[in-house]
Parts: sequence; C-alpha cells; structure tokens
Amino acid sequence: MSDDLSTAHILSGAFQDALKFLNSNLNTLKKHKQRQRQFAVVAQSLSEIKTQIKEVLGILGLLVLPVQPLTYERVLEELKQKALRRADLQQADVERLIRERALARKNKEFAKSDQIRASLMAKGIALMDLGENTDWRPCVATPLA
Repeated sequence: MSDDLSTAHILSGAFQDALKFLNSNLNTLKKHKQRQRQFAVVAQSLSEIKTQIKEVLGILGLLVLPVQPLTYERVLEELKQKALRRADLQQADVERLIRERALARKNKEFAKSDQIRASLMAKGIALMDLGENTDWRPCVATPLA
C-alpha cells in the first residue's frame, strides 16, 4: 500500500529542501570555521525536518499521539464492551442472566444454572463466582456441547 500512496516520494520530497539547506550551510560554515553557528544551523535544520515529517505523517494518518497509560480496569472495561458487542448483548442482559442463575442455584435448579453459564460461555462471556457474588469476564466463545 505504501507504493499506492507514493509514501516514499512524499516523505523524501517533504524535507528534501531542509536537507539541502542543511548540507549547503554546513559546507559554508565549515569553510569559515564558525562552530557555534554551525550547531545553531544544524539544530534549526533538524527542527524544520522534524516539523515537516510530523506534518506529512499527520496528513497520512500515521502520526501517533501520546496516549494515557492503560490501567487494568480500563483494559477490562474495553474488553467487556467488545465481548458484549460480539455477543449482541447489553450489560443489563448479562446482569439479568446472572440474577436468574443465582436464583436457580438458590432453588437447587443446577441444570438451569449450568445452562445459563454454558449459553453465556458460548457467546464469549465467562461467569466467575466470588462467594455470594458473580462477576463476568470476556472469554473465548466455546460452542455448546
């Protein structure tokens, strides 16, 4: 795809003038032995190159902006949202099924409880019993047996 967009040509053309400026001024400054000015020109040229590269990468959609560090909770929430979309369910649906399963377990209807767990597992949602409470996590969907 980089050939289709002429990415190499765009990137080289974008800062070619800055590189020419850098090279010509370095040759001139070497002849005059102006060390301090030479460093200033190099810094200015590199700054121009950086600006042009950012501009081109932004146009191409390749500029990556700094992101906030991911936390466990944020990653888990994003994975849960993806699992719900894949399962074509809402959070309320899963919570309702968890309550139905808890009631079935309380009434010793273990077949119904197992059926609810298996149906959710087939959709990529794993139930986790934590004492009296049940939570859910995204998982790899396993077909019903």
